[in-house]
Amino acid sequence: MTDMETVRPNQTPRGVLPDAMERARTHVGVTYKKIVNPQGTYNARAYRSLGVDNSLDMSDFMKTCKVVITLLNKDDCQFDLIGVDAPIANALRRIMLSEVPTMAIEKVFIHDNTSVMHDEMIAHRLGLIPLLVDPRPFQPWKEGEAFNGRNSLRFKLKASCSLLNPRTANANAHAPPEVLYRNSSIFSGSLTYVKEADSPLLDGVTPRPVHDNLLLAKLRPGQSINMECVATKGIGKEHAKWSPVGTAFYRMLPEVTIKQPDLVKGPEAHKLSELCPQKVFDIEEGAAVVARPRDCTMCRECVRGSERAEKVKLERKRNHFLFEVESTGQMPAKSVVLEALGVLIQKCNDVEKALDDAVRRRLGEGEDEVMEAQEQNENAEQGEAVQMEE
Repeated sequence: MTDMETVRPNQTPRGVLPDAMERARTHVGVTYKKIVNPQGTYNARAYRSLGVDNSLDMSDFMKTCKVVITLLNKDDCQFDLIGVDAPIANALRRIMLSEVPTMAIEKVFIHDNTSVMHDEMIAHRLGLIPLLVDPRPFQPWKEGEAFNGRNSLRFKLKASCSLLNPRTANANAHAPPEVLYRNSSIFSGSLTYVKEADSPLLDGVTPRPVHDNLLLAKLRPGQSINMECVATKGIGKEHAKWSPVGTAFYRMLPEVTIKQPDLVKGPEAHKLSELCPQKVFDIEEGAAVVARPRDCTMCRECVRGSERAEKVKLERKRNHFLFEVESTGQMPAKSVVLEALGVLIQKCNDVEKALDDAVRRRLGEGEDEVMEAQEQNENAEQGEAVQMEE
């Protein structure tokens, strides 16, 4: 053992923090009046004086990092991300919101609009319609480029309103518009896909809106709409219409502990169970037990007042995140998570490459300086030798 590795009596072993410090590092305390230890400790040298290395070790990370799926369907995905720090979890969340590419209507060419809706309002509504199409075969469109089948999708919106039965219109004046008029309401289902010759193969799926019942405008007899829409590939960072999720958020795993089980029995147990709006506590054999800690929203009713705070302890686990992802329908929620992980991996690769390039440049500049100094020394020595010969 070296001097750094020598363990003296009553000293913390190398690599292990005291229980209180380890609890503060891995948990966030919640009391009725304040949050305890809200900030994480990510500095690699934070515990260097105790002989503890707090840096990220890939071998340990691969052993402790886990993903546990708790709910999965087409539009919703809920999973536990375990063994990572908050910056990594937050990076994944932000990528799902703003960096997973989708297709959305970007340009609207209005040939006719005699409705009461302004051109800009209808164009804005068209842009927010989620489109059911795989964005991967398409190339990003850049301002100034011509639209083609490889970088865009085309849709048509053409409709006009008229009386269904002019003879009975006056007699049924108080009837609903749907009974009196044809095309009284224009919905997203009225968009028609226009295929181009150079469009990529889309596995037999015709691009269309995810929902056909999104109201765009209302028409009355004599009013009409005729528009051409162009959808392009983009990300939510540029505009929210390209975001593939309605929401993507996480919360840290709640941990609820009854500190004094012997004192929370009988009437006290029933009182504690009734206090919690999420029904986290159950009664077993006359005593209160924590039955559903994941449902805890940290409303802190169970720790209101000094008497209750002595019986119940609320915490959140700092490296255990409960994710909920809700897709807008453009792609399955599972695909959104996988695409976001791919973007995160690519970002890591870009950073690694940039660091390698910086190191190479630094080493190259150092070698050039050494070579230049050597050349100067050789030139000086040759000059001195010439002078001595003369």
